[in-house]
Amino acid sequence: MTHFSKISRLPQEARLWLYACDRVLTPSEQDFVMTRVQAFMDTWTSHGRPVLAAAELIEGRLLGIAAVVEEADISGCGIDKSVHILEGIGRAMDFRWMTGLSIAYRTDKGEVQVVERPEFRALVAAGRVLGTTPVIDLSLTQVADLGRIEQEARETWHSRVFGIPSTNLVA
Repeated sequence: MTHFSKISRLPQEARLWLYACDRVLTPSEQDFVMTRVQAFMDTWTSHGRPVLAAAELIEGRLLGIAAVVEEADISGCGIDKSVHILEGIGRAMDFRWMTGLSIAYRTDKGEVQVVERPEFRALVAAGRVLGTTPVIDLSLTQVADLGRIEQEARETWHSRVFGIPSTNLVA
């Protein structure tokens, strides 16, 4: 089960951004990513106000960043700063962050895979993604939503959008 323990300590109304790498990062790459992200968060501001933030990299490829500004919202410029840092990290480490339209799911072996929507649709059609397949919802936007980050596909919007049956049919 996917769990972001550090991020969960922020206020429930904190903004949340979830990113997925195109591959599993090595332990040294994970350290590099987190060192750079932490250095950014230590000085992150939004319209001159300090941003209280937390970040975690789990499963070697899922990055969560949560942030809140006291008595304000994080500005578009503040958000852009975080995106630029992540893009630079990806270039430096020769990986890419998947698009916001990517789908993360857990295989039968328990490994997290991240694919674009057309490939996910093909996996559903081929019967490789079922109603009981755990999916990780990268579209969540608040820390309060983290309790439902990983659920069976039949319990999520993925079922409706991709036509995933609510029961697993055995032929």
